[in-house]
Amino acid sequence: MKGITTIVVAVIALLLIVPAASVLATDQGTASDTNTTLRCYVQTGLPIINSVKLMDSTGALRNNTQIDVLQTYYFEINATQDAGWLNITYVNITLSYDFGDDSALPTVTTTNNTQFRLVYDNTTGTESFGLAAAGLGEVTFNGGSITYVNSTSSVLNFSFTPNNEIRHATGAAGTNNGPGFNDLNSWNYRVNATNTDGQTSSNWDDEFGVYRYTTVSAATDPEGTGSPGYTIPLNTNGDTTVTYSANEQFTLTVAIGDLSDGTNTITADNVDVTGGNLANANFASGGSTQYIYGSATPTYHAAYDTYNPSVDHTVTTSWQISIPFGTPTGTYTSTVTYTITVA
Repeated sequence: MKGITTIVVAVIALLLIVPAASVLATDQGTASDTNTTLRCYVQTGLPIINSVKLMDSTGALRNNTQIDVLQTYYFEINATQDAGWLNITYVNITLSYDFGDDSALPTVTTTNNTQFRLVYDNTTGTESFGLAAAGLGEVTFNGGSITYVNSTSSVLNFSFTPNNEIRHATGAAGTNNGPGFNDLNSWNYRVNATNTDGQTSSNWDDEFGVYRYTTVSAATDPEGTGSPGYTIPLNTNGDTTVTYSANEQFTLTVAIGDLSDGTNTITADNVDVTGGNLANANFASGGSTQYIYGSATPTYHAAYDTYNPSVDHTVTTSWQISIPFGTPTGTYTSTVTYTITVA
């Protein structure tokens, strides 16, 4: 009996083991495992430019649009240095007119109408903001400020005003293609940051355009007194100084009509003018236009791209008139019109 008992026990044990496996014999359509982890180690040494905004005085974004001269604009730069903000030495905003070539950003030189640079400098531990030498005269730097977000991040604000002859740029006029150099004949700007180890952040590139701008004004009326049969200078008040500016290639002209005193006239072909490219240039009877700079083709005078301390340029015009025999006594006048036109 003991042997039988043993066999029965063994069979029962076998039944208990085998049916357990049959419980898992069902459809299994999915399985998952969460025992591995994806890791990306970010290098903390490099500075990071998080965002760049070019804004007008209302806070509206002006990247990829045209801006005006003589108006105030702002760059707002959000940057991070994980090793601590005190490790940042420079934040640079380099701006250059592209001259129709977006393959590279030209380095800032002594050209002022087409290049300048805004700088945050923390090399000495005393933070400062400024404008690099290129740009003086054609860009006014209004100041900068810093807002500390935390120990590693800050927001920098640069305020500047483009002046009369900052180069006109048709590109980026509302195309809004996003960051990058993708519109020709525009102003390109590049923002980056450098730390104490000499490491530089990735570049943040974008662009904007600049509207055309011209001004012209003349001081002193050309006048003189003489008798019929004589040619006299019209310089009683001195020669006329014409002040002008243009941010693109241009023509500068002067025009008069016949001089009149009531019903009496002295025709304009009796008047000539000297100044700029003109030397005793004679007007036509009935009135005409003379080109001080440029020509009627039109051939434009090149845009000014060099440092101009006064912002505006000047040219002096000298006048003389031949009074015809038989001209009655009187005061003969004609409006003098100076016109500057850009391409």
